[in-house]
Amino acid sequence: MTLSTVPLEDPGSLRARARLRLLRGIDRSILGAQSQEQIADTALTGFRQLVPCLRASVALFDFAADQVVLLATSSDSELQLRAGAQAQLSCALFLGDSPKGQPHLIADLSAASVDHPWVHLLRREGVRSYASFPLITGDQVIGALTFGLENAGPPASEALEIAADVADQLAVAIANARLHEQIRRYAEELEARVAERTAALRLSEARLRAIFAAAPIGMLLTTRDGQLLQANPVLLDMLGYTEAELRRLTFTELLPTGARHPEGRRQLDALLDAQQPLFRSDIALQRKDGRTVWAHVTVAYVRATPEAGNLSIAMIEDITEARQTQAALIQAEKLAITGRLGASLAHEINNPLQAIIGCLGLADETLAEPAEAGRYLAVAREELRRVARTVAQLRDLQVVDEPDRVERVNLNDLLAQLLTLNASKCAQQGVSVVWQPAQRLPPLLVAADRIRQVFLNILLNALDAMPQGGTLTVHTMRTRQPTGVRVTIRDTGEGIAPAVLARIFEPFYTTKKKGLGLGLYTSRNIIERHGGAIDVRSHPGRGSIIEVWLPTGPAFAGEHSETPAAPKPASEKSL
Repeated sequence: MTLSTVPLEDPGSLRARARLRLLRGIDRSILGAQSQEQIADTALTGFRQLVPCLRASVALFDFAADQVVLLATSSDSELQLRAGAQAQLSCALFLGDSPKGQPHLIADLSAASVDHPWVHLLRREGVRSYASFPLITGDQVIGALTFGLENAGPPASEALEIAADVADQLAVAIANARLHEQIRRYAEELEARVAERTAALRLSEARLRAIFAAAPIGMLLTTRDGQLLQANPVLLDMLGYTEAELRRLTFTELLPTGARHPEGRRQLDALLDAQQPLFRSDIALQRKDGRTVWAHVTVAYVRATPEAGNLSIAMIEDITEARQTQAALIQAEKLAITGRLGASLAHEINNPLQAIIGCLGLADETLAEPAEAGRYLAVAREELRRVARTVAQLRDLQVVDEPDRVERVNLNDLLAQLLTLNASKCAQQGVSVVWQPAQRLPPLLVAADRIRQVFLNILLNALDAMPQGGTLTVHTMRTRQPTGVRVTIRDTGEGIAPAVLARIFEPFYTTKKKGLGLGLYTSRNIIERHGGAIDVRSHPGRGSIIEVWLPTGPAFAGEHSETPAAPKPASEKSL
C-alpha cells in the first residue's frame, strides 16, 4: 500500500493569504462607506487586525492653513487624542524631514527632539515608535495614516507594506468621497438656485398676470403674423369679445370695414422685425357689434425666445368719449364766437351792401352815360365778391366735424393745378415760381376739396406777401418716419413779425385790411382732421416758410412701397 503525503503550506504563504483577504475586506468595507469618517473608521479597524499597534489614526492636511485635523482614531486605551483634534502641520509628527510623499518614521518617540503636546499625549499612551504614511491622490498629499507601537525601533517590513497598501486605499476612497461630497453640495446648491429662480419666476409671472389683468387700459399681445394671443379684461370689455373669440382674429380684422389695408400690416411687420421699436397712433377699432371705438394705441416690439418668435404688446386706451367731448368743445367754441362774428359780419357785409346800393342808384341815374354806369357796376361787382368771400369763410367756420368724402389724391397734381390757376397773378406781380415735385410721390386718401382749399389759401397768402415781386418755391417730398408727404411753400416776401407769428392761427386775427382772419385757422383745422400738421416759420424782411405734413393714405401705401434710402434731388421747373 502506497501512502501519499500532502505538503504543509508554508507559514509565510498563509500569512500572505490572510493579509490579502483582510486587505480585500478593508477595500469592500471602504467602498460601502458613505462618508470620509466612515471610510477612516472602517480602514482603521481592518488595519489594526493586520498590524498589532497601540493606536492608529487618519489625519487630513490643509497646507494653505498649515493645519492637520484627526479624521478618525482607534486605540485599546482611553484616548487622549480623539477625532476632531487639530494642530499645526509643522509639528513634525506627520511629515518630518522625509521627502514629500515618503513615509515618516520615528523609531524612538521618547528620544525624539519634538516638543509638541501631541507627542506628550502619545507617550502617556505608551507609544514608543511612530509611523506616518502619506495619503496621495495624483501629486497631492491630502493626509496620512499613522500608527504607534509599544516597542522602540522601526516597524517590521510587513507592517510597512500593509500600511502603504491601506494608505493607498484610503487616499483613493477619501478622494472619491470628497468628490461625491462636492457633487452632492453642488447639486444641492443647484437645486436651491433652481428653486429660488423658479419661485422668483413664478412671482414675476404672477405680478405680470396681475398687472395685465388689473391694468386700467386695454392690453393685447400679438404674434409675428398679427394673430391675437392674449387680451386683458379691459380690452375684452372695450371690444365686446370673449378671449376665445378674440384669439381667432388678427389685428387688421379689428379695423373698421373699409379701413383694413396693407398699411397696418406693413407697420406691424416693421415693428416685429425690430425696424421700428415703437408705434403710437390714434386709430378706429371695430367692436363685435359693429360700433366704432376710437383708441390711442401704443405698440412695442418684444424680443422673445426663438421658440416663441417675435411678439408685440399693444396698450390700447379708449378715447372715444374724449374725442366726442373734444368735438363738442370745438363746436361749442365755434358757437361761442358766433356772437363776436355777428358784429364783425354786420360790418363786413353792411359796408359793401351800402356801397352796392349807392352804386346801383348812381348807375340808374347815369344810364344815359354807359361809361359812368359801367364804372359803378364794376365797383358793385367787386363788393359782391367781398360779400361772397365773407360768407364762404363763415361757412368754413361752421362746418361740423363730420366725415368728408375722401378720394385718392396726388399732391403733385393738385399743387400743379393751383400753380397753373395762379400763373396769371404771379406774372402780374412779377413773382417767379420754382416748382420742385418729388418723384414717385405716394397718393393720399383725403377730402380733396378741403386740401385744395388749404393750399390755395397758403399760396394766396404767399403772393399777398410779395406785391412787388419775388420768388415762390413749392417743394414736395416723401417722409418715412412717420410715413407721409411734406409740402414746403417758401416766399421771399416781407415776412411776419414775431408778435404776429405767435397768433397767426387764432380765429379772427388778421393784419390785412380785407378778410376775417379765418384762413389759417380753418386750414389748420382741416390738416389736423386729416392727422397731419402745419408749421409756419418766418424772418421779417426775408420771407416765410410754411410746411404741411399729411400721413400717407393707408389704402394706397402698399402700392408704393419702393422708397429710396434718401430722397432724390427734386427737378426744378419754372412756370
